Amino acid sequence: LEQVPQAGSLPDPQLTLNFLLEPMARYPGEQVGDIALMQMFPWFGSLKAAEEEASLMAKARFEAFQEAKLNLYDDVRQTWLDLYRIERDVILLEEDIKILRELEELAMTRFQIGSTGGSGMGMAKKNSASGGGSSGSGMGGMQGGKSNGATLKTPGKPRRQPAGPNTDSTSGMVDVLRVHLQIQELENDLQILEKNRKPLQVGFNRLLNRPDEIRIDIADNLREISLPDSIETIKDAIRLHHPMIKMYEWEAQAGESGKTMAKLRGRPTIGLGLNYSIFQPRDVGPDEMGPMDNGKDMIMPMVTITLPIYRKKNDAMLKQARHRQAENLLKKEAAENELFSDLESLIWDYESAASRIKLYTSQIETTRTLMELLTTAYMVAGSDFEELLRTQQILLNYERSLIRSVTDQHKTVSGITRLMSRDLRTDH
Repeated sequence: LEQVPQAGSLPDPQLTLNFLLEPMARYPGEQVGDIALMQMFPWFGSLKAAEEEASLMAKARFEAFQEAKLNLYDDVRQTWLDLYRIERDVILLEEDIKILRELEELAMTRFQIGSTGGSGMGMAKKNSASGGGSSGSGMGGMQGGKSNGATLKTPGKPRRQPAGPNTDSTSGMVDVLRVHLQIQELENDLQILEKNRKPLQVGFNRLLNRPDEIRIDIADNLREISLPDSIETIKDAIRLHHPMIKMYEWEAQAGESGKTMAKLRGRPTIGLGLNYSIFQPRDVGPDEMGPMDNGKDMIMPMVTITLPIYRKKNDAMLKQARHRQAENLLKKEAAENELFSDLESLIWDYESAASRIKLYTSQIETTRTLMELLTTAYMVAGSDFEELLRTQQILLNYERSLIRSVTDQHKTVSGITRLMSRDLRTDH
C-alpha cells in the first residue's frame, strides 16, 4: 500500500542555478546569473491510473500474504495430528506390552506346572501304555485266527508314539520365549516412536515461534469427522474466497489499469516553470543616461512539452500490458483447476479413510471376541498359544490402523478447510 502514494505523486521539480564568472552586459544591466524552476506534469489521468494500478497490485500482494497464513494454519494442524498419532500409538503399545506380560506370566505358570508334574505324568502314561499293550495282544490273538497272527495296521496313518515326560514343560517354555520375543519387538517399536516424536515436537514449537523444549500435551481423543460442507458449497467457497484466485483477479484488474497507463504515456508531458534572471546596475558616467530599468531583475515564465513521436515504444508497452492481463486470467483459470483437482484428491482420501475406519472398527470388535475365546481356551487346556499371540498382534495392528485412518481423515478435512479459506473468514 505504501507504493500507492509513490505512484500517484508528481515528478520532483527541477531547480537550476546559473552563475556567470564575469557579468554579461545586457540592456537592463549586467547579468550575473539565472535561477530556473521547472515542474513536469503527466497527461491528465496518468497519476490516477498509476495509483489505481498500485492499489490493485497491493491487494494482490495481500492475498499472497493471506495464502501464507492459510498454509501456516494447515501446517500447525498437520503437525499436531502427526503428534497425536504417535501419542496414541505409544499408548497402544504400552497397553499391548502390559497384556503380553500377563500372557508371559500365564505361560510361565504353565511351564512351571509342567516341569514339577512331569515325572508323575510320565509314569501314568507308561502304565497306560502297558495296559493298552495287553489289550492289544488280546485283539491280536483274536485277529490271528483270521490272519495267521499278522498285526493289522491302518494304511497311511503311522503309529502314534506316547508323549514323553517333558512335553508339557517344553511346550510351556516355547510359549514363554514366543511372548518374550514379541514383547522385545514392541519395546523396540516404542523406542522408535519416542525418537520420531522429538523432531515433530521441535517443528511444532517452531511453527508457533516457541522454544524447542516446550512440551506439547496431546489430550484429545479424535473421532470420525464429517466434511465441512457439501461438495458444491466447498467449490463455491474456493471460487469466491481462495487467495490465489483472488490474487490473479486483482492482478488482471491491475492489468486493465496498466493498459490505460500505457495509452496515457503516449501523450505529451507538460512542464511549467519560471526563470529568474539576476542583473546588476550598469555603471554610467555623470553625463550618460542609463537604461530606464537599470539593474532590474527579470522574471520569465516557461512552458515545456515533450513530443512522443516514437510510437514503437508506446505500442510495445500497450501490448505488454495486454499480454500481462491475459497471463493473469490464464493463471487464475489454472489455479482454479489445480485447486479443484486438489479438492477431488482430498475428497477421495476422506472417503477412503471413512471406509477404513468402518472396516477397522468392525475388525477390532471381532478380533477382541476371538481374543477372549483363545485366552479362555489356553487357560483351560493350554492350547493355541501361538494363535493367541498372532491374534493379539493382529488386534494391535487394527487399532493402530484405526488411529492412522482417523488421523488421515482429520488431515483431509484440514486440507479442505485450507482450500475453503475458512481460517480467514467470519461467515462460517
